[in-house]
Amino acid sequence: MRIDKVHIFSKFKNLENFKIDIDEKSMETVLIGLNATGKSNLMEALVVIFRDLDLDRPPQISKTKEPFEYYIKYECRSNNIEISYSIKNGYTYKINDNKIRKSEFNKQKEVYLPNHVFIYYSGISDRLKDLYSDHTKKYYEQIIKDEAKHTRFDTIPRIFLVQNIHSSLALIAFYMFKDQESETLKFLKEELKIVDFGSALFILKQPDWSKSRKGEDRFWNAGGLVRRFLEDLYRFSTAPIYHEERVSTTYKKMKHKADCIFI
Repeated sequence: MRIDKVHIFSKFKNLENFKIDIDEKSMETVLIGLNATGKSNLMEALVVIFRDLDLDRPPQISKTKEPFEYYIKYECRSNNIEISYSIKNGYTYKINDNKIRKSEFNKQKEVYLPNHVFIYYSGISDRLKDLYSDHTKKYYEQIIKDEAKHTRFDTIPRIFLVQNIHSSLALIAFYMFKDQESETLKFLKEELKIVDFGSALFILKQPDWSKSRKGEDRFWNAGGLVRRFLEDLYRFSTAPIYHEERVSTTYKKMKHKADCIFI
């Protein structure tokens, strides 16, 4: 997918009547500007646009829940796609200069929307978590079901927030396929300068929802694919350790617990 133009008509944080025309011939786009000029806000606006197209709802600013009006033009799978939203008229869709109905667009989401929208925010902030919360909740509610199967979750969700913990999981994944061992080790050494991998530390904190569940259980009565993953993680750990402690989260609150798993 390649974004061509974006026009934010109404106010989105400090962006108002904001236009950007991106060079379609370039593989990368670098935004340069002073702090608080709106670089991150533009990225957030793009996430909101594709998030709410996927959820089939008006584009909403997370905290205010107010829709904002925009126009976007992008290329996806050799289709030129133009989408606009206004409070008065709702969504309008054009595919290769031809108007289509909303129902037709939604039926062809896998064609007209990008497979994935990734954003990584390097600053110390949770500003992006709210943008991904609806997709995260939907995904979580599916994987905790007892009937959940791995084959239904073998792809990354369309909207995905890259967090620090994913780096450990990604590194472990490199070592999971024996038939690709020589190729993997060569890639890690030449591209990432990683010559060896000793261990990874996982700390599982007691979730708030588990406090209402009774009975002794190492994984707090978790279910579905989450349960199976945790059991496998524990079973293949080199030195699993169970340790309880109270941890200060603020000067007013204390939270506790953790199963420490060393791999």
